[in-house]
Amino acid sequence: MWGGERLAMSSRPDETMCEWLEMHALGGLEEHEKVAFEYHLTQCALCRNQLIELKQVVDLLPMASDPTPIPEGMRDRVLGSLLGVGAVKKLGAMSEFGVENELPGRFASPGRKVDQSDRNAVKKASNSTELSRRAVQTERSARRSAYWRWGCAGLAIVIIGLGVYAYQLNERVGKLRMELHDAHEELTRTESELSKAASDLIAINKPAEALKVNQIVSLNSTAEDLVSKGKAIMAMDAKGTHMIVQAEDLPQLKQEEAFQVWLIKDNQPINAGTFYSQNGIGAIYCTFEPKDYDSVAVTLEPDAHGEKPRGTIVLTAGLKK
Repeated sequence: MWGGERLAMSSRPDETMCEWLEMHALGGLEEHEKVAFEYHLTQCALCRNQLIELKQVVDLLPMASDPTPIPEGMRDRVLGSLLGVGAVKKLGAMSEFGVENELPGRFASPGRKVDQSDRNAVKKASNSTELSRRAVQTERSARRSAYWRWGCAGLAIVIIGLGVYAYQLNERVGKLRMELHDAHEELTRTESELSKAASDLIAINKPAEALKVNQIVSLNSTAEDLVSKGKAIMAMDAKGTHMIVQAEDLPQLKQEEAFQVWLIKDNQPINAGTFYSQNGIGAIYCTFEPKDYDSVAVTLEPDAHGEKPRGTIVLTAGLKK
């Protein structure tokens, strides 16, 4: 069981290998563990120094033990089995006269006297070993503390990075929400415009309501050399007041010339529209605010951009009933 545990421990980090130091000094490691630990010694100066101190203590252990007297009965039995009963009795007689340890060294008492210097050396080595052990523990604690500091620093960096990322992500989400709000408003406006366009389209495609003709007047030429003639029809419906002007035998247009229709009230002409003739025939349809206009006139203008009459009156008619 111990061998299996040590084998499992041998695969752990070098810090665990440091715990094998005492067992190695006492010779308690198995062969493969001894090889692994000796390789560890080449990498760890702290363990090498501590092993030297432990070796000194281990070498002094036999000298540090107190002498233990051998029980008399056991000594007699051992010597009797080796030397015989007679020799034992002779040895006992010699002991009575103060003669001891006359036997060869291999039969002498195994106890030996230890002087105070040996004991002091053992004590000093033990103290040195204890200091080394404390130094190892202090270094291990410092390593663990450094690991914790680095771990906490790394964790703090990760937390700060996550905070920055969350802040940037929150800003992006805010911008996306604003863009989504603007897009929603644009969509609402587009839907409103489409709805209005659909209503206008329906109104355009809706059949025209019946017009109520209020007045029809004949347009006559104001010049003797002109044979132009026409009609102006005034009508009303739900959309307002309308006027249809039809003319024929109109003068031939030249270059940018055009015909313009004017509604006149108190000698103030109001442009009612512009038209071009083809083969002397022309017409125009216009809608205007219902007012009591005095007359209507058609003029031949040099172009279609006049805001006031500039050309010759071709046709005219009074609107007063």
